[in-house]
Amino acid sequence: MLTTRPRLCANPTISVADLMEPLDKFMEREGDTNVWKLVKPPETVTWKGGCPTGWLTSLNELFKSYVAVAPNTILSSKKHRQALMRLVETKQINKTKKGTEDFCDAVDDCIRMGLSHLRILKQQPEKKEAALRKCDKRQHEALEEILALVKVEVEKQETQLVAFQAQGDSQASEQGDQAEPSPSNTPKQSNMKTAASTSKSAESIFDSVLKQDSDGENIPITYLKPGKTPETAKQDSPHKSSMFSLEVSQEETMLLKSAAEASPIAKGDKSQNQRMNANAPPKKKGPKKKNAKKAKEQSKAGSKGSKKKADEELGGRSCMKRPSAAPTSLADEEDEEVLKKHIPNQVVELAMKKAMELSPEELPRETRRQRTTSNAYHRCEQILMKDGMSKGDAQAVGRVAGRMAGAEFDKSWPLAKAKAKAKAKSSSSKAKAKKKTEKKTANKKIKQGEVETKDETKTEEGINESFRDDQESDSRDVD
Repeated sequence: MLTTRPRLCANPTISVADLMEPLDKFMEREGDTNVWKLVKPPETVTWKGGCPTGWLTSLNELFKSYVAVAPNTILSSKKHRQALMRLVETKQINKTKKGTEDFCDAVDDCIRMGLSHLRILKQQPEKKEAALRKCDKRQHEALEEILALVKVEVEKQETQLVAFQAQGDSQASEQGDQAEPSPSNTPKQSNMKTAASTSKSAESIFDSVLKQDSDGENIPITYLKPGKTPETAKQDSPHKSSMFSLEVSQEETMLLKSAAEASPIAKGDKSQNQRMNANAPPKKKGPKKKNAKKAKEQSKAGSKGSKKKADEELGGRSCMKRPSAAPTSLADEEDEEVLKKHIPNQVVELAMKKAMELSPEELPRETRRQRTTSNAYHRCEQILMKDGMSKGDAQAVGRVAGRMAGAEFDKSWPLAKAKAKAKAKSSSSKAKAKKKTEKKTANKKIKQGEVETKDETKTEEGINESFRDDQESDSRDVD
């Protein structure tokens, strides 16, 4: 059973303008230029996966217009991408963050993948039936409309029958007519000829075998059990052969017999250790508590007496403690004078030069001192490690160099002067602050005085007006 599958190719007469029309019409119908939003397939859709009926039916009109341009559903990828590039330039259909080439590749891949699924449904009726089972009535009609426009030959399962059947039958009948083989042609030769002639067809082989002469040499047939040959069938098992026998001496046999006759280790449900402890002799009882105390006191007194005797033998001198071992590395050395000998030349001087470059106006004294000590420490450590000294020893020497640089810094910029300067600065700042506050208070008082003078003038004017009114009223009364 063989399946013939014709090869399909894109139509070379289809132009770029023809491939621009389907998407252009689809955007006008949908009223949106965001092509990727309209065409984007689900994440599960692939070239080799199942048929995405929902996605294909949602883009029914788009695939109809593409099938109208290319009825065999084969598009030239190069021309189709050129058409998409023209649409990006003219109508700006790329609304994504992708580049123009990536966008055109993605849209081209989606559309050609959908046409590939439609072509498979048209060519293979079994897959079409399976896809239509997943569709509702509307989707069923939409798929049928698209597949009606697709013009692709349906795949047929063709059977290739054996073409040499008649020829094999004729050869078998000719061989069957020969009653006896000639002396020149032995039975073996005749069998070889029939096998060569009947190898062309399967059915002729069976016919020739059935019609062969039965007067051949009698070949003896021996039936054997599986896994045995005539040579090895009568041999004994390997366990009975002499190669597995052991040559044991008399001493070894005696040892084996004694081991067999020995009592088991866990005799009487007791381990060997338990039985040994049970058979062990009893321990001697120790002295009572009083006797024990006396023995301790005697031992202490004896130890003191031995110490005194040893002191007398040494000429009255007490035994000295064992001197401590000399330090093996510079990191364990406590004497700074020994460490100062390993400080490279001009390390402290260079650190002080760097300190001179730092301006006291920008940086306070503490930061400048810290920088000088750090400069001396790291410079010394780097130089010594380049010379081959270990890191721990170099750091120990570097700490001494940092302390020396700090001492030199204190000599050139003593702490008392710095404190005095700081006090002067603080006092000047306080004086300035006081002056500012005094000015503010004076200004406030001046403003308050102006307000009071204004109020006084207003009160005087009011008094004069009231006095005038009283005089006028008195003159009227007199009249």
